[in-house]
Amino acid sequence: MKINLKIISILIICILLSSCSLPFSPDKKAGLSITASPNAGIFLNDSHVGSTPYYNEKMKTGEYAIKIVPESGIGLPWESKITLLPGIMTVISRQLGQTEESSSGYFLTLQPDGNKDKASIEVVTVPDKSVINIDGESRGFSPIALDNITSGEHVILVTAPGYIERSINANLRTGHVLKASIQLARSEIATNSAQNIETTTEASPSDQVLDDEARSTPKATSNPKPKTNLKPPYITVLDTPTGYLNVRQEPSTSSSENIIAKIKPGESYVFLEKNNSGWDKIEIAAGEEGWVSSKYVKLTEE
Repeated sequence: MKINLKIISILIICILLSSCSLPFSPDKKAGLSITASPNAGIFLNDSHVGSTPYYNEKMKTGEYAIKIVPESGIGLPWESKITLLPGIMTVISRQLGQTEESSSGYFLTLQPDGNKDKASIEVVTVPDKSVINIDGESRGFSPIALDNITSGEHVILVTAPGYIERSINANLRTGHVLKASIQLARSEIATNSAQNIETTTEASPSDQVLDDEARSTPKATSNPKPKTNLKPPYITVLDTPTGYLNVRQEPSTSSSENIIAKIKPGESYVFLEKNNSGWDKIEIAAGEEGWVSSKYVKLTEE
């Protein structure tokens, strides 16, 4: 029986992570499933609760402020407000591009509806006026509300000129309305952004855009020794989305092997030089140097 229950649980999780939103239990708890590419940290009401892939079927119901932050700092964070309902699994999937236009994703949830015999769908999109196709049939332009949909599996296809189309499998239930918020990425911009992000990763069969820190923790070859009471010029590490800043052997994000250390916000180090592509060279220990992103440090020169 325990083995059967475990298999059933795994199957449920697989269904949820394959782009659908389902009622999963009759109790008063809510569920939340989040995936992101590249891997990201999850913040609920400003508290870090884990990293993607994130799955929790014991959530308290209510409204949450959610923020999805790429762990490497490469990619644009995504934030929104969500309402978790009892017995409902809410599904979020994000592709975190370097700009808003190169980012994409979807947010699915179910809400009780008055029609107990049929299911309904409400779709909003970015961009507006995207073509909504249900099971191979064009149903109009977003935003759109469709009533009297049969329960069961359906395929929602969203297309717009100049954007990468998005197809989502969703399981509709009678007496519920599926609320889908879908963002498309601009085709040319998204392609360029994906290429830039992929240069920082190694290919993975399960996820082609995993950032280097999310894949594995690189071995630090240096032991940083922050200084106090430094004379200018020196840098101070600013707050970062991940709580640390990578120090690299070369001013490039081309490989995780390039990372030689991690330093923390508030720490200060001797500044050596700046290049023209947004990198500062610092001394992290006696005789040891490395490069950090100028974006996350404050330079004190006098």
